Amino acid sequence: MATVNFLYRSKKSEAKLILRLLFRYEGADYVVPGNTKISVSKEYWSKYHTSTRVSDIKISNFKTEVNIKINEISNHILNEFENCKPIEIDKKWLATQIDTFYNPKKNEVIPSDLVSFFDYYILFRINGAGMSKALHNKNKTIRDKVKEMQSFRNKTIYIKDVNELFMNEFITYYKNVGNYKHNTFQREWGFIKTVCRKARYFGLEVSHQLDDLNIKPEPVNDIQFSYEELERVKDTIYSDEIFRGKNYTAKELEITKDWFIISAHCGQRISDFMKFTTEVISIKTTSNGEKDFLEFTQKKTGKIMVIPVLAEVKKILNKRDGNFPPKMLDQKYNEYLKVVCKQAGIDELIFGGLMIEGRKVDGYYNKYLLATSKNCGRRTFATNYDKDLSPTELRNFTGHTSEKMLLTYINKDNDEIAIRISEKLDKKK
Repeated sequence: MATVNFLYRSKKSEAKLILRLLFRYEGADYVVPGNTKISVSKEYWSKYHTSTRVSDIKISNFKTEVNIKINEISNHILNEFENCKPIEIDKKWLATQIDTFYNPKKNEVIPSDLVSFFDYYILFRINGAGMSKALHNKNKTIRDKVKEMQSFRNKTIYIKDVNELFMNEFITYYKNVGNYKHNTFQREWGFIKTVCRKARYFGLEVSHQLDDLNIKPEPVNDIQFSYEELERVKDTIYSDEIFRGKNYTAKELEITKDWFIISAHCGQRISDFMKFTTEVISIKTTSNGEKDFLEFTQKKTGKIMVIPVLAEVKKILNKRDGNFPPKMLDQKYNEYLKVVCKQAGIDELIFGGLMIEGRKVDGYYNKYLLATSKNCGRRTFATNYDKDLSPTELRNFTGHTSEKMLLTYINKDNDEIAIRISEKLDKKK
């Protein structure tokens, strides 16, 4: 829930009001200020604006005008707030919304077909709240796929026609023509719904079925490693003699091993943990004394993270004189991680998806072949520490925005959740 209030902050006898947007997000309170064009005198603001009785007719009429202006800009800001993520909101975002309020686009023709509106939406986000490079590329990729589907069906896809019938056609096309996996079109359908909702916000006609058009995700076969497997990785010793003639050295495998252990005990993506340096470490006082914490901003989400340095991570820092291992390219890390896991004897046959010629092919493979930088250590952390931490505490590590997303991530079903609740209640008896 967000609110808007106004302040008179100038030392001058007349000035423009300051608007403040106040909201609460994930337990923290935020106040974002912005400048309006509502000009009042200091005397009016302090003496008359909140007064219930104003006998002077001119001042009374002026008060009415000011309240109308305040209500109009307040409603505009609050409506925009409801259509974006709180994490996107800052002074730049608020300044853009205020500017849009005072300088609305006139005679603008908003495209009603899905492909064209994707471009309109992307430009709107870039000029407004902003859009990360990854999100920008993802939206363009989905737009291109929709464009290909449109060419295939030889019929324009209009936003108002995105209904249950179209969703079924979309699924069929992605399966049979695009040969995409279920969770690929499940995720991309979510992007299409987001774009259609924004079209509705701009006043375009959308199907009354839109909000209920959902595709359920299938369980993910991504792998994780048990504590016992992590110990086997930790205990593995490498020798250059063994790897003579290979395109990697014992030193590179040792670096990969250390990064893998760090990832499995901090719950972060490679885009975050591979950038860790001593600069992200801070010391905080706890009831058990001073402890080290990692403070950084997640690249994908933009969320500010503060998480404790766990014992296994601390061991690696001590091993390297207080430093993190040298950085590696993602491609090299992926390549070497498979070798690290193979050397640790993690070679059981399991079901999973292996990238072959740019496509993930499901089948039974040696587990080490499926080890990749993409959420491998992160999923390992979430699965292992789920036994020790509550969902809220676990989310504080991983940065998931909701418990539902976290439970889906670690493949927790209703039975497992119910059993855990029962076990906790039994302990209290």
